[in-house]
Amino acid sequence: MGLDYRYVADGNDCAALVAAFEEVRDIDHPVVVHVNTLKGKGYAPAQQDPEPWHYNAPFDLAMGRPLRQGSGEGYGSITARYLLERAKSDRDLLVLAAGVPGTLGLGPDQRRELGSHYLDVGIAEETAVALASGAAKAGAHVVFGTQATFLQRVYDQLSQDLSINHNPATIVGANASVWGMSDVTHAAFYSIPMVANIPGITYLAPTNVEEYLSMLDWSLDQKEGPVYIAVPAGPVRHAPEGATQRGDYSQTRWGHAREGKRVAILALGDFFGLGERAADLLAEHGVEATLVNPLFVSGLDEGALDELARTHELVVTLEDGSVDGGFGQRVAGHLAADASTRVLVRGFAKAFYDRYDADELLREARLAPEQVCEDVLAQLGA
Repeated sequence: MGLDYRYVADGNDCAALVAAFEEVRDIDHPVVVHVNTLKGKGYAPAQQDPEPWHYNAPFDLAMGRPLRQGSGEGYGSITARYLLERAKSDRDLLVLAAGVPGTLGLGPDQRRELGSHYLDVGIAEETAVALASGAAKAGAHVVFGTQATFLQRVYDQLSQDLSINHNPATIVGANASVWGMSDVTHAAFYSIPMVANIPGITYLAPTNVEEYLSMLDWSLDQKEGPVYIAVPAGPVRHAPEGATQRGDYSQTRWGHAREGKRVAILALGDFFGLGERAADLLAEHGVEATLVNPLFVSGLDEGALDELARTHELVVTLEDGSVDGGFGQRVAGHLAADASTRVLVRGFAKAFYDRYDADELLREARLAPEQVCEDVLAQLGA
């Protein structure tokens, strides 16, 4: 192929890098410069315990501890417990990672416990999805966990390898949320437009732990086609006491959390909590809103939507992602033929967002509950 090759053994040595680049700067043919680096080099805590330091939130430099401590419960650890328990009885379970097993809450001990049920393909998400498709075709119960920001790497595989072939692999995507990672290369505001519009993929958006685990159970057992589950972000939520889970997501059917009139709020996935708070504020102004948990992103419950439009003056959609190509636009498109139905679509404008403050960005998009309430009242003329 005419490629030349240079190897820099100590890629953390800036002088060695400069020397290598000067050597190849004026070369007249293609050259590969292979730079060998050590992540965290020079910082003892990162070198002594590299896996947790693959990514870290702001921390105290002297002590090597996070500046903010979480509650201890997260969707990663919840997923890990589920997979470890399922592996005990499901001989066909295959858990895939692409170099970031922490997405699934799988530390070294958990991976050893999974044994042959676990496979890490390295930083090669394309390989993971292609492998998931083939393994599912052969009868494995496959789940691949990744940070949702990496979905752009696997668009070809999701469409051409997985969905065209109707192979029932499960993709679990984390942090596709305003509350996820905020740097521009890792923010994931386009998961819905990218994935939910691929024919044949069922895209599910749970709002709490119990819905999430119910969806995982169904997805790993069904044989009809690929499923994408958006792992909830933000604080861990549990279903209300006594709530039962559907258990079957083969048909697109929405869930009604509250019955009201005049206004129907469709609060998707992570934003269900925003919808609840907006409904509470509207109630203080004498407007009892219907609150809907759509659950499905890849399709509409057209019967339920038509009934909502018939019995309500205004339909409001709240989604944790781009408005362009998103869930709300699909709702508005379906209702466009009925001029009597007004639709208020709320999400984020099509843009790259970098190092943002989540609360500020929500307010800019008029997604804060009090803003949603204010805009709804304005639409109603209240």
